[in-house]
Amino acid sequence: MDGWEQYARGVATFHRALKDSPRLPKAHYFAGIACVRWEHLDDAVAEFQSELALYPDDPDAKNSLGYVFLQQSKREEAAKLFRSVLETYPQNGNAQYQLGKLLLDQGETKQAIEHLELAARAMPESDYVHYQLQAAYRKDSRIEDADRELQIYKDLKARNRQATVPRPQPEAP
Repeated sequence: MDGWEQYARGVATFHRALKDSPRLPKAHYFAGIACVRWEHLDDAVAEFQSELALYPDDPDAKNSLGYVFLQQSKREEAAKLFRSVLETYPQNGNAQYQLGKLLLDQGETKQAIEHLELAARAMPESDYVHYQLQAAYRKDSRIEDADRELQIYKDLKARNRQATVPRPQPEAP
C-alpha cells in the first residue's frame, strides 16, 4: 500500500470513529493532518473547521488550519488564527514561530523578532526556528546575534542529520 492509500485509509478510519462518537476529541484534527499529508488541502480545512466547531479553543487545530491557510496563500486568515492561539496560549511555540515568520515576510522585523525569540525559547531544539530568528536578526543588522543563531541552527541540523543516519548493527557472536 502506498502512502496516498494510507492517508485515505486513515481519514476513513477517523470518519468511522466519528460515526460512533461524533464528539470524539481530535478525530477531525487527525483526519485533517492526514488530508494535509495527502495534499487534499480543502478537505483538511473542512476537518480542522469541524474540530474547531466542536472544540473552539483547540490550539493544534487552529495552528494546523493556519498552516493550511498559508499553503493556500490566505495569509491574513492564518495570522488571525495564530494570534488567536497566542491570546489563550502565549507560550505556544508553533503559533509564535508562524506569526513571527509571517511578520518577517511582511517586513515587520522588530515584531517578528519578538515572536521568533519566544518560539526559540518554547522550542529550543527546532532548527528551523533558529534559522528564521537569524534571518530576522540579520535584517535588523544584529549581526552578532544572527551569527550566534546561525551556529545554533547548524549545530542542531548536524545533530538531527546524525540521528537519522543508519548505523551498522553489531554482529551477533
